[in-house]
Amino acid sequence: MAHLSEANLDDANLAGANLNFANLINANLNFAELTRANLAGANLDGANLINANLSLADLHDAYLNHAILREANLTHANLERAEFARADLTGANLTSAHAPGTGFAQASLIHANTDGWTINFFTVFRGATWTDGRPCKGFSQGACD
Repeated sequence: MAHLSEANLDDANLAGANLNFANLINANLNFAELTRANLAGANLDGANLINANLSLADLHDAYLNHAILREANLTHANLERAEFARADLTGANLTSAHAPGTGFAQASLIHANTDGWTINFFTVFRGATWTDGRPCKGFSQGACD
């Protein structure tokens, strides 16, 4: 397990890297290339992932609470059961992402592209801000109500 807590990986090329269960708490990954990276179970709480490319990345069971993912590319990423509580996904591209059981409680999804993403009843949106700026109700689960 990699311990990269608070590491400065700004603009790093980590395409295809095996970082499953890595400790990346508060890491700086702005503009990082993480296409097809294995981040399953990784802890990215508080990580800065502005404009990071996470397309096709495996983030199932990962922790991204309080992470900043503004304008990040998460197309076709596996987000199953990941936690994005209070994360900033403003303008993120979630096209065709796989997100059943994922937690977006109090996350910002303003202007995020969610076209074709997969969610289910267990996907949680309690207190999140939806793509159009409206708040999701406190009990929103499976959809932003």
